[in-house]
Amino acid sequence: MACFDRTDTEWRFGAPLHTKQRADLHGELHRIATMEVPGLPDIMLHLGRKVLTVELAAGTLHLEDGSSFDADLIAGADGLHSILKPLVLEGHPQPPLKTGLSAFRFQIPTKSLRDDQDYVSLLAKKGHGPSILADTADENTAVHMVWYDCQK
Repeated sequence: MACFDRTDTEWRFGAPLHTKQRADLHGELHRIATMEVPGLPDIMLHLGRKVLTVELAAGTLHLEDGSSFDADLIAGADGLHSILKPLVLEGHPQPPLKTGLSAFRFQIPTKSLRDDQDYVSLLAKKGHGPSILADTADENTAVHMVWYDCQK
């Protein structure tokens, strides 16, 4: 297993390495999007509604329920198969590449591991801050783990 020290990320790449729990990221994006700004109209968020088509030049979204909305700004957060992707990339998006690999995300309460010797040994390799631990010996699997604190 290889362990890569990324404490010099800001120096090497011009920006620090940040990791955030997805729920925290969503919460902060929601907070910023809906905060009141004097002189600007309120923003309407439409969550959990399927967009069927978008007229980009007109800023019009057509939803699955038959409703339509006009917008000055459209922020697409609809995933890998986004309907906005071909519009943004001018009709030439690369299709997602099927690799046959899988990814799993889970959380483990640290207090339940403190006495586990495998955890203690791995923690010694990990070091401080966000870490990427990888076993790249087999290029077909390239087993790796991204490890970072979620919340305190």
